[in-house]
Amino acid sequence: MSEEQLTSDIVKDNAARVMKKIDTQIPLYVKMYSDLYREYMRIIEDTFEAGHTLELAKTNKLPQNQLSKDIVEYNIRTYSNAVLMGLDMYGEYLKWYSDIRLAGMKSLDQAIHNCMSIAGMPIKRSTSNTPKSKTSLDTKKQTRTRRGRRKSA
Repeated sequence: MSEEQLTSDIVKDNAARVMKKIDTQIPLYVKMYSDLYREYMRIIEDTFEAGHTLELAKTNKLPQNQLSKDIVEYNIRTYSNAVLMGLDMYGEYLKWYSDIRLAGMKSLDQAIHNCMSIAGMPIKRSTSNTPKSKTSLDTKKQTRTRRGRRKSA
């Protein structure tokens, strides 16, 4: 660290590094979910195709009574229910994981705000990490000016 470099510059540079890393990982997450979706679709199509092919090829060899059809339906429904349950559980896990990470980040943010308040230097809570547009700032200034005029009138 050079003597001229301010702490705020160091924080800014490292925050930019973290944000860049997060941004570079978004395509990875999209690709992972895309790959999962594609694989689910491939398996479902293969399963359907296999069942259809067997049914056509072995029509005269497969039992055609109602009990056999009920057993096949039961097995397929059981397999489908297991897959659906797995998807639901995985979705719940992802939600839990996201909630835990968000709670940790919010706790860190709260700790930073508390430390700054104790030091007598409170910082404003930001609702977004994106800068406000000039138009929205101008609108707020105009609204404040109008309110001031009404009070003085």
